[in-house]
Amino acid sequence: MLTEMQRRKLIKLFSMYDTNNTGWVSRDDFDLLFKKMSSLRNWSVRAPKCLVLQDKLARMWKSLSKQADLSRNKQVSLDEWIAYKETVLSNEQAYADEVQSLTELLFDVFDKNEDGYINEDEWGQLLSVYNISPIYAAEVFPALTKAEEGHLTKEELIKLVYDFYYSDEPDNPANTMFGPY
Repeated sequence: MLTEMQRRKLIKLFSMYDTNNTGWVSRDDFDLLFKKMSSLRNWSVRAPKCLVLQDKLARMWKSLSKQADLSRNKQVSLDEWIAYKETVLSNEQAYADEVQSLTELLFDVFDKNEDGYINEDEWGQLLSVYNISPIYAAEVFPALTKAEEGHLTKEELIKLVYDFYYSDEPDNPANTMFGPY
């Protein structure tokens, strides 16, 4: 059973994936995410990393639509999204397959200079791709990082995303990693 805080954070995620602001998530949203991310990196559609990104997002949509779109209208409503995510969060393997693997891929996409870290500017670009104002990067990023370092490693991001999904502690910085919820 989801806590109220988890539910609010899942609503935030839903709004992030509803990239065209229709009130539901569809294949078009995943296509738009792909276009934004590949454009951000200026990747050719035949570049290996671009193909991996496109494949991962297509597989995510296929899994989401198959398991969450109970009305079979090729759209996932907020209620369907929350029920699906609750199922994913209750299964360690499903979480690893879906969320952790996506987190690893997104790290690679947004680590634009490929130095093995995500900095505040790169975090702002991630927020922007998901229709969140990049101004929140300056507000949330320092709390996500070790102050002296000012960047995130892939392992740190994986842990933060895990905390975002599972933490019910109001003061956990991961709760607001994508801005207010």
